[in-house]
Amino acid sequence: VELCSNFKISHGSAVAIGLAIIARASAKKGLCSNDCTEKIVEILKKFGLPTDTEFSAEQLQEPALSDKKRSGNSLNLVIPYDIGDSRILKTDVSDLITFIEAGI
Repeated sequence: VELCSNFKISHGSAVAIGLAIIARASAKKGLCSNDCTEKIVEILKKFGLPTDTEFSAEQLQEPALSDKKRSGNSLNLVIPYDIGDSRILKTDVSDLITFIEAGI
């Protein structure tokens, strides 16, 4: 999000948006509960942080593919399974766009 905005969106705001996208996608994929996602989004909003973006999944995918968490054809996503319980999910880069779409 930060890179897509040419750094007009601050790092903290970009992280908040990314967290909300990942949480929503995780709930839709059955990795965490809707309640967990709602709590995450509620807390972000309570502190005045954004939780949505105007960028498309295609736009967000490109910088994610050059992220430091990528290794070959996989990318390590940090997924909330519950409040206080996040885990790394090794994801094939070909599945990244559908994951992002699920969270937008």
